[in-house]
Amino acid sequence: MDVLHSVICLSMYHRVVQCIPFRTRNAANLITCMTFQAWFVYQSGRLFYENDDPHFFQTYQNLKYLYGYFLYDLIHLILTDPHYGFIVHHLVGMILIHSFFQQKPYAVLLRSYQSICFLSEVCSPFLNLRPFLRSTPCYRVYMKCIYYMYFLFRILLFPIASFSFYWYTPSLLLAILMSTVYGMSLYWFRLLYVSLHLKT
Repeated sequence: MDVLHSVICLSMYHRVVQCIPFRTRNAANLITCMTFQAWFVYQSGRLFYENDDPHFFQTYQNLKYLYGYFLYDLIHLILTDPHYGFIVHHLVGMILIHSFFQQKPYAVLLRSYQSICFLSEVCSPFLNLRPFLRSTPCYRVYMKCIYYMYFLFRILLFPIASFSFYWYTPSLLLAILMSTVYGMSLYWFRLLYVSLHLKT
């Protein structure tokens, strides 16, 4: 039910934002994604350190909302702008979350997976903000900040957190999925590097 609730809320929010006449292509979807990603990162960081949720219900629920976000954006991509890299990313993310839910996770495992999702999404709102800043004087400085931020969270810390999670639940499927996510992160990091070093 939480997954469906997430999809419906994001779709309704998208419809509302569409009423605003932005010039940026796909602005409504970008803003919808940024809003959810910022909320998810905040929730993940807060829930990771709070101890007033003994059964980790809210953390578990937060991951269901993330699954709903992947489903919402996947449907939007397929219907409007099928970017295969993002489609694969969302499908892998959904499979990861689904396989995680099947394991009846305990507290340590849940916290570990929450940290992985946090590291995966913390750069996303800033990445989606790029099209709105492309014609501004601060764009190159902004891109440099994203570049180093992406390196820290996605390239450096993500594999460390992934190994910690894999230590508790070793499986071939998990290794393949985590490696796929990290491979995509390396590919997009290379694209960031190229765009940053292009002469304008």
